[in-house]
Amino acid sequence: MFFSLYERVSHTTEMYQAIYATKKPTFELLIDAAGQVYMDLDAFDLIVRNLIDNALKATDQPVHIKITANYSSPEYIEVCFEDNAGGMSSAKMATIQRVFAQPERAQISQNGLGLGLAMIGRFVKRNGGSISVESQEGKGTTFRVMLPAKKGS
Repeated sequence: MFFSLYERVSHTTEMYQAIYATKKPTFELLIDAAGQVYMDLDAFDLIVRNLIDNALKATDQPVHIKITANYSSPEYIEVCFEDNAGGMSSAKMATIQRVFAQPERAQISQNGLGLGLAMIGRFVKRNGGSISVESQEGKGTTFRVMLPAKKGS
């Protein structure tokens, strides 16, 4: 199903601002309001919620999450979730990337890996997309999610 990327992400960020009000998270959305994604709506919501939730749980400090969307081609949109939540070690990042490459073989609780990231990998793959992670320990993490898209008119 096609749906508005901006509307779905905006709704989720508003929800997380209320849930984590004491942490005072900030969100920066750089998403074209006309852009659309083609995938299962529930799967998309799970992906967004897990990536935001993981960033907010990673530190006790205020977290800023920047979410951008760019059309890499007429068929795909790249949605990036960039946070300042302290980043992760290269070993943990490599483990997560292996899970994203083969989510069906993921072993939960391996090196701090939870069910959420394994599910993200599965849902992205099942919907014809891909996901990758970049992180700098002590700084932050960026997840890049490529999804089937339809550019708004």
